Amino acid sequence: MFLRRRFYVLLAIVVIVMAAGYFQPACFTVGQWLLVALVAVTLGDVALLYASRRGMTATRSCNERMSLGDDNPVEINLTSHYSIPVRVDVIDEVPHVAERHGETLHCRLDRNDSAVLHYNLRPLQRGQCDYGRVLAFVRSPLGIAERRCASPEQRIIHVYPSYRRLDHLELMAISNLTLLGSKRVRRIGNNTDFEQIKPYVQGDDYRTINWKATARSAQLMVNVYQQERDQALYCLIDCGRTMHDRYQGLTLVDHAVNASLALAYVAIHRDDRAGLVSFDKEIHTLITPSSRMTHMSSIVEALYNIDASSADSDYETLVLTLNQRITHRALMVLFTNFTSRPSLERQLPYLQQLSRHHRLLVVIYDDPDVQEYLATPATNLREHYGRIVARRDMSERKHLCNLLAQHGIQSIHTTPAQLTVDVLNRYIEVRHGGV
Repeated sequence: MFLRRRFYVLLAIVVIVMAAGYFQPACFTVGQWLLVALVAVTLGDVALLYASRRGMTATRSCNERMSLGDDNPVEINLTSHYSIPVRVDVIDEVPHVAERHGETLHCRLDRNDSAVLHYNLRPLQRGQCDYGRVLAFVRSPLGIAERRCASPEQRIIHVYPSYRRLDHLELMAISNLTLLGSKRVRRIGNNTDFEQIKPYVQGDDYRTINWKATARSAQLMVNVYQQERDQALYCLIDCGRTMHDRYQGLTLVDHAVNASLALAYVAIHRDDRAGLVSFDKEIHTLITPSSRMTHMSSIVEALYNIDASSADSDYETLVLTLNQRITHRALMVLFTNFTSRPSLERQLPYLQQLSRHHRLLVVIYDDPDVQEYLATPATNLREHYGRIVARRDMSERKHLCNLLAQHGIQSIHTTPAQLTVDVLNRYIEVRHGGV
């Protein structure tokens, strides 16, 4: 039981009236009567709050699996067992690695009434999270005292990579035109897998005319090609110390995990085979690619346990392992964090070895904090020098893409927030161009 602010305000008034009794003796008598009245009202308010043994029942309703970095809906179900109207303030003990979004949880309930309150929870870390109790603070119309009703419901939730947008990605995967944000990617039609021969109709490409079939049938016949299928895709996630940087509350590993899940989902829906590799100084995960939808559960479970470490990434071990285990040409998307030219040059020989046998895409991140810093005007000499350094950092990141291109390696220059969009667009471009 707690005494509310109203009690202390009334008590202060009583004290002031009684203190005035030093000047007006009648005020002391009035103050005594006010004190008695305050005590009586307080006891009556407490009696109202504890008249019901059960008081207020509060339960939480949410999914045991939550999506990393997304708003996951949570419901608080309140049931009043009072015979009088009450007001309720609710505190839900959310996991410390999550953010709660929404208005303050409070409501008014009539006697024996119920209500449902809603808010969104945004987890910032994958793995298991401990949810605490639901605390309901009940007060009567008098508003002097407050009773705390705590639910014993404590549970563990599991935070998985961002999966809430996968339904939207499924629609993208089967559409003729792919729209991601404001970027539009056109599907290219000349693929190399032969499907059938059909009679020529106006609008067909003259380059696809099959002259042998034309001579046999005495009419123009053309070859029909279908989209290439069953291509192998690997998401290579660097879990080394350089991936500890945080943006929007998530580490670069978290952003890479979310993008890998979306990329694998779209690839499988396009009849490609998706695989996964995570590494730092050693290989932690190596999932061979498959195009079965049941394969997604294996990828999700593997991504669930991936986290950044404090070790330096060993690209030599990565290349040796991949050369031994992967014999066919594949598309490999490398999620890593090269921040300077020397850091890239140290690993460039290993990236070149990968690119000789596979189609390699390397992610180069832009720092959104630096972009925001450069967008604000400088007000003094110190800030001018700071912006010079920031511009040099941004320019160096762009030069990393040029350095990779000089060695025949493609790159994706993006921000963590746009990573999933840009990776999916590039995958579609590369897929229709052939691996």
